[in-house]
Amino acid sequence: MPIAVNEGIRIRYEMEGDGAPLVMIDGFSTSLEMWREQGYTEGLAAGYRLILIDARGHGQSDKPHDPALYRPERMGGDVISVLDQLGVEKAHYLGASMGAAIGFEVARLAQGRLRSLILMGYGRCGPPTEAQMQFQAIGRKMQEMAVAMGAEGSLAALEQMAGPRSPEEKARFLANFVANDQKALLAFLDAFDKWPGFEDVLPRIMVPCLLMATENDPHYPSAKKCAEMMPRAKFVSLAGGVHAQASYEPAIVLPHIKEFLQETSGL
Repeated sequence: MPIAVNEGIRIRYEMEGDGAPLVMIDGFSTSLEMWREQGYTEGLAAGYRLILIDARGHGQSDKPHDPALYRPERMGGDVISVLDQLGVEKAHYLGASMGAAIGFEVARLAQGRLRSLILMGYGRCGPPTEAQMQFQAIGRKMQEMAVAMGAEGSLAALEQMAGPRSPEEKARFLANFVANDQKALLAFLDAFDKWPGFEDVLPRIMVPCLLMATENDPHYPSAKKCAEMMPRAKFVSLAGGVHAQASYEPAIVLPHIKEFLQETSGL
C-alpha cells in the first residue's frame, strides 16, 4: 500500500492508468474506493495516470482526533507530499465536496503544482451562506449520532440530509463506516467549520478551472460565485440533485470532465 508522510501523518494513495497525472480526492466520510465504485476510474484511466488519495481521517490514511491536524494547509500539504513522493511536478486535480475544498487549498499553497482544477459540489467566498451552515449542522448531527448510535444512526441522519438512499448506496455507506474512525471525522468537522473562505486566492488562480454543482446543492450559489471570481474558470450547472456523491452520476459528469481535460492537455 503506497504511503506518503506529511508532518508525521501517513497518507495512503493508489495509482492506475497511464498518461498525464490526475489527482482524485472524494468527499467527506468516503475513501478512494468510491471513484472505482462509481465508475470514474474506468472512465478516466485509459487517458490519465490516476492518483487516488485517501484524505487524512478517511479510508486507510491516518485518523488523528485533534481538530488542529485538519487545518486546510495540512490537508492541502498532504496532496503536495504525495506529488513529491511520486516525483510529479504538475498534475490535474479532481475533487468532490471535501475533495474540492482541499483543491482550493492546494491552489492557495502551490498553484505551480497544478495543471488544472476540477471541483464538484463546493465553493466558499466569504462567510458560509445560511444554506451551507444548515448543511454543516446536519453533517455534524450525523457524526454525533454515528459516535453515539453507530452506523444505523449515522445512516438515518444521512437520509434526513440527502433523501432516501438506494440499497447499493446504503451498502457503500456502511462499508465506509466500518473503514472510518467516527471520532476522527468529527474532529475534521470541528476544524472544517473554521476553514476560511477562498475569496482571497480566487482571483489569483490562473490555471484552467472547471466548477460543477447540482441546482439543489446548498453549495451551488457559492460554487457559481467562486467561478465568476476565477480568471480562467468555467461553471457547469447540473440539473436537480442534492449534495451527495450519488448526485454526480458518471454518465452526466464524465463527459464534462473529459472535454475539459482534453482542452487543457497541452498546458
